[in-house]
Amino acid sequence: MRIRRQGYRRSWKRAVTPIIATILLVAMTIVAAGVLYVSLQFVPPPSATQIYVNIQGGGAEPVYGDGPDCSISKVTGLQTCYDLPAANIVVQSTVPTYGITIASLTFRFTCNGTTYLEAPLAAMEWVPGQNVIVTTGGGTPQLGQCGSYTPPSAPWDRLAYFVQLNAGNPVINSGDQIVFFLHGFECNGVTSGTTPPCGDVDYHGAPTWCYTMVDSDCTITVFSPTTTVFSVNIYSWG
Repeated sequence: MRIRRQGYRRSWKRAVTPIIATILLVAMTIVAAGVLYVSLQFVPPPSATQIYVNIQGGGAEPVYGDGPDCSISKVTGLQTCYDLPAANIVVQSTVPTYGITIASLTFRFTCNGTTYLEAPLAAMEWVPGQNVIVTTGGGTPQLGQCGSYTPPSAPWDRLAYFVQLNAGNPVINSGDQIVFFLHGFECNGVTSGTTPPCGDVDYHGAPTWCYTMVDSDCTITVFSPTTTVFSVNIYSWG
């Protein structure tokens, strides 16, 4: 009887050992699977912010906000201005769609490493029908240096302005556009007989060499705090 009980105890101990090992193995597998699941979770990167544009040339646009080249009609009360050659940089689509706020964007125009204008895009907006004359001072963005050329004091609207398809919308939409003047302001000896008069103090557009010299590196860039949304060189626009 003693021999049988001893043999029974040894048999029971041998049976328990594999069960405990199996439980431990299953537990380790579950823990490992949990760690693997956590480590392999995929966090997609944020979508790149982009604006796709269509550049249209060959037309002319009013020089809104320019005191010498604009007047207020006594009949309609509306501002009428000279038209100058201009390129229309028209928004076609954005990424993300309906997600790029105007307040987050900055306009910059550089010439051979110098900055001719840098301003919040919102500060460059023009609402057709308003009778505002843009002046210098008071924090108004000013033209700076274009290569070796520094113009007399002149505000941002002498180079470009921003127009919304639906004024007041806080985000960029298809149809919004930047009007960029192509009027080289050098007179080349002609001081009269032109409209608007050559030699005025307005300095619309950029120096002529920006449009004609291959290596001029005169570039329009619009950027957000994190990325450039579009950039284009204006060579051959004029």
